[in-house]
Formats: sequence, C-alpha cells, structure tokens
Amino acid sequence: MVVAVQAVETFTIQTPVPLFAAPYVLDNAGGGNLNYAISPDGTESILVEQDLANAAPQINVVLNWFEELKARVPVP
Repeated sequence: MVVAVQAVETFTIQTPVPLFAAPYVLDNAGGGNLNYAISPDGTESILVEQDLANAAPQINVVLNWFEELKARVPVP
C-alpha cells in the first residue's frame, strides 16, 4: 500500500491505495526466503512476483502436538 502525504503548512494524508497489482509475497512469516529487497538508502526496491498458477500446495504436519501442548500448558 502507498499513501500520499503532504506536510507543508498542514499535515494531511490521502487514502491508501495498492502499490502493486501482481501477487507479491512481502513477508517472511513462513520462515522462507524473502521475495523483496530494499536498497540501504530506501530509494529503490526489487520484488519477485509469485507464480500462483504453478505454486505447489504445502501441508504442515505437526506430530505429537498434544504432548507439546500438555508440556507448555500444565493443568493444575
């Protein structure tokens, strides 16, 4: 998202709008590789477009989750 800001005489901001229309992955919540980079001075960025048509489905399997839950939340 991007928003226009004016701070000359008064501080005003406009409504945020999408900056990119393509399906980009901008976070690293899954612990994988980041698909973007920003230059040290913040003036340039590069993004890798995600290919949703050829993306392999992912399944996360958690084994022994109940034992871990009991260890983390002991019952009095």
